[in-house]
Amino acid sequence: MSQIKEVMELVCAPKYLEEGESFKEGMSRIADTLKDSDEHFKICQEILLDQRFLPAGRVQASIGAARQTTAFNCYVSDTIDDSMSGIMKRLGEAAQTMRLGGGDGFDFSTLRPKNSLIKSLNSFSSGPISFMGMWDAMCQTIKSAGHRRGAMMAVLRVDHPDIEEFITCKQQPGVLTNFNISVGITDEFMRAVKNDEFFNLKFGGQVYRTVKAKYLWNKIMRNTWDHAEPGVLFIDKINQKNNLHYCETIAATNPCLHPDSLVETVDGRVRIADITEPTMVYTMLADGSLGIKKATSSWVSKKDTRVIKITTRNGKSIRVTPDHKIAVKNTMGVYWVRAKDLELGQTLVQLCRSRRGLAYSGVKLTTEDNRAYRMEHRMVAGAVYGIEDYHDAHHIDGNTYNNCKDNLQVLSHYEHARYTALFDNPQSHQEKCDKGMFVSTGITPRTVIPMPEELRSNMKNNYSCAVVSIEEETETTDVYDLTVEDTHNFIADFTVVHNCGEQPLPPNGACLLGSFNLVKYCKFTKELGDEVPMPYFDMNQMLADIAPIVRMMDNVIDNTIYPLDAQEIEAKNKRRMGLGITGLANAISFLGYEYGDEDSLTFTEKVMELLRDCAYLASIDLAKEKGPFPAFSSVEYGESKFIKTLPLDIQAMISEYGIRNSHLTSIAPTGTISLWAENISSGIEPVFANSYYRTVFMPDGSQKKFYLEDYAYYNWGIKGKTSSDISAKAHIDMLCIASQYVDSACSKTANVGDEVNFTEFGELYMMAYDGDASGCTTFRPKALEEKFAGDRGAVLEINKDDQAPDKREPEVKEALEGQACFIDPITGERQCAD
Repeated sequence: MSQIKEVMELVCAPKYLEEGESFKEGMSRIADTLKDSDEHFKICQEILLDQRFLPAGRVQASIGAARQTTAFNCYVSDTIDDSMSGIMKRLGEAAQTMRLGGGDGFDFSTLRPKNSLIKSLNSFSSGPISFMGMWDAMCQTIKSAGHRRGAMMAVLRVDHPDIEEFITCKQQPGVLTNFNISVGITDEFMRAVKNDEFFNLKFGGQVYRTVKAKYLWNKIMRNTWDHAEPGVLFIDKINQKNNLHYCETIAATNPCLHPDSLVETVDGRVRIADITEPTMVYTMLADGSLGIKKATSSWVSKKDTRVIKITTRNGKSIRVTPDHKIAVKNTMGVYWVRAKDLELGQTLVQLCRSRRGLAYSGVKLTTEDNRAYRMEHRMVAGAVYGIEDYHDAHHIDGNTYNNCKDNLQVLSHYEHARYTALFDNPQSHQEKCDKGMFVSTGITPRTVIPMPEELRSNMKNNYSCAVVSIEEETETTDVYDLTVEDTHNFIADFTVVHNCGEQPLPPNGACLLGSFNLVKYCKFTKELGDEVPMPYFDMNQMLADIAPIVRMMDNVIDNTIYPLDAQEIEAKNKRRMGLGITGLANAISFLGYEYGDEDSLTFTEKVMELLRDCAYLASIDLAKEKGPFPAFSSVEYGESKFIKTLPLDIQAMISEYGIRNSHLTSIAPTGTISLWAENISSGIEPVFANSYYRTVFMPDGSQKKFYLEDYAYYNWGIKGKTSSDISAKAHIDMLCIASQYVDSACSKTANVGDEVNFTEFGELYMMAYDGDASGCTTFRPKALEEKFAGDRGAVLEINKDDQAPDKREPEVKEALEGQACFIDPITGERQCAD
C-alpha cells in the first residue's frame, strides 16, 4: 500500500515545521499567530489540522516561527511624453534607476511614429525604435563606466504604426541587446484577427497605414515561435481585469542569479555579472540534449535581494532568488520548479564534463544517455565557426582543456594530422611514412592529463545530482539575469536554469497564496435502504471555511517581515491575497467525471464561483470591521472588468462598505503542499500518475524508494485521467474556466504534443485569450517521454501496471468526527482507526 505517510515525514515536515515540532503544533502555531479571537483560533486550527486549507509553504514555514523568513516573496517608468524634454526626462530617470541597480519598463507607444512631421522644428521624427536605441546606449554607457545596470522591458501597442519594425527589431546581432520586448495586444486587434478584417495602425487619432490583422498576428506568432520574442501581453484584458487598474501599472518581474554565478559560455566559464556583451551560452535543447545558443549580455534584474543557496550531493551549488526556475528531472522528463519549491532529493539537470581519451573533455547533460558525451572543442567550434565533414577543431595553445572559442581553429583532417605531428609539436604515437604523412604507430602513451578542478563536475549518476540542502542566505546582493534566444535557459554553476520567467505584478508587489483542498470536501452518503454509498461534494462545508480563512490570511500581512520597506508599503496599502484550489483532478474523478469533459468543467465552475463570491463577501465584512484597504476607491474599483462579473448584490456592498483586500483569488501550483496533503493532485492540473515510485534521500546519505499512489487511487480506488492522456484543448478549456473566477494569476500548463503544428499553436493562444486567461504555459513532453522511460535513477518512476507491490486493495477514507475512517465504495463497509 502507499507509503505516503513516511514520505510526508521525510520530505515535508522538515520544510514546513520547526525542529521537534509536530504537525498539530505547527498548525496551531499558525492559527494562534493569525487569530482574531479564541473562537477564530479554534476554527482555523481545525481547518488547518484537517488540511481543508493549505497555506503556501512560505506561510507554513514562517508564520509564528523562530526562523526569520517572509510569508511573501522592479520599477515601471512614468508615461513618456512625446517631446524631447519629456523623452530626456524619462531617460534621465531611467539612468538613475539603472545606476542604482533597478530594472525599468517602458511603453514607447506614446512616441510618434517614424517620419512623422515635427512642426516646431520642420523636421521628421525618427520613431520610437530609434529612441529605444538611446536607452540601450545609455545602458551600455553606464556599464562601461563601471556601474551596474538594470533590466529594461519595452512595450509597443499592436496598433502603433511602427509595430512591424518593433516585432523584428532584435533579430540583427548586437541590436537593442539590453531590452526584452513585448507587444501590447488590444481587444480591437483580436476582434479583427478573428473576423479576418483590416486593421488600422494609428497614432494621435491619425491612421498611418492599414494591414490585414491576420498578417500581423501571424508575424507576431512566427517571431515568437522562431525567436521567443516578442512577448505577447493581452494588455486590454490585463488592465480591465485588474481591480486596481486606477492606481497601479502592471509590471514584469524576472528571476535572477547571484552575480558570482558561473555561466558556461563559448568564452569559458564566466561570471554572469561579467557578461557585458552578447555571447553564446550552453543550453538545454527541446529534446533534453546539450546545445549552444545566443544570449544577451546580463543585467541587474533586482537590487539588494536575498538569495537561496541550493547544493547537490556532488558538492555543486547555485545561488538564485526564490522564484527562479530550475530544471528538475524525473521519469516523465524535465520540468521546471521554482527554487523555493524544490524538495530535498529532487534530481537537478546538470552539466556533465568528463575526460575523453587521455586529455580531451566531453560534455553532455544528465538528461542524456550516459554515452552521449560530445567532444567539447568540436561542439564549441561547430557552434561558432561551423565544422563541415572531414574537418577538425584544433587547440591553438596545445591545451586540450582550453575550449574557449578564441583558442580553437577549424582545420581539414589532412591539415590537422600534419599540424599536430610537426617537429615543434611532436606526437609520440605517430611517425612519418614514405608519402610524408603521419600515421599511427599503435603505441599510445598512457600518461593521463588530469582535468582542471574548476571544470570537473563529478556527476556520475542521478544520485549525485540530488538536492541535499536548501539554505536562505542572510546577506543581500544585486542579482543578474540574461536572455537566451529560442530555449530560454542556460547552464549556471553546472545547473540548468530558466531565464526571464515573467509574471504580472505591480512595482514591489507580492501575492499571499493559499489553496482550499477539494479532496477534503469529497464525502460519501447513502440513502436509507441503499447498499452503495453515493459520492457528493460538501459545498456547505467549503462555504463555512472560506470566511475564517480570509480573515486569517489577511492577518498574515501584518504578521510577517518584509525584505524591503517598499514591499511592506505596497502590501499594506492594497492587502492583496490569492486564494485558490488544489486537488481538483481528484475531486473530479471522485464524482465520476473525466478531466476536461463538460461535467468536470461545470463542477470546476461551481467551485470557483463559490470561492470567489464567499471570499469577496468575507473581505467586505472585514472592511466593515477593520476598514477597506487604504488604496480603495469605490467608483474606480467598481469599474474594473472583474468586479463587474460579481453578483450585483456583492457589487452593491463593495460600493457601500468597501473591501478589505484588493485581490482575493489566484490559482497557484501547489508542489510540495500537495504531497503534504497525502499526495493530492496539484492545483488544477490533472493527475501525474495513478501510482509511482519516489526515491527519497535519507538523512544518512542512503536512498530509499517509496511506493506512492495518487490520493484518489489510494483512498477511493479511482484511476483518474493522467496529464499525458489529456488533449491540449482540454488543458486550455480548464484554464479558461478557472480564469473567469480569478482576479489575478491562474497557473496552468497545457501539454502540447509534437503533433501540434504552427497553426494549432496560434489557435491555443487564441483559445486562452477567449477564455480571459492572463497567460498560458505550454509544454511538449512526448519528445522526452521515451528517453526517460524506465530511468531508475530519477526521483519519480511511473508504476505502469498500477499494482501495489503487496497486492493489497486500496482503502477508501472518509473523515468522521474524532477519528479517521475508511469506506469501501462498492460494499459500503466502514472501518475506523483507533
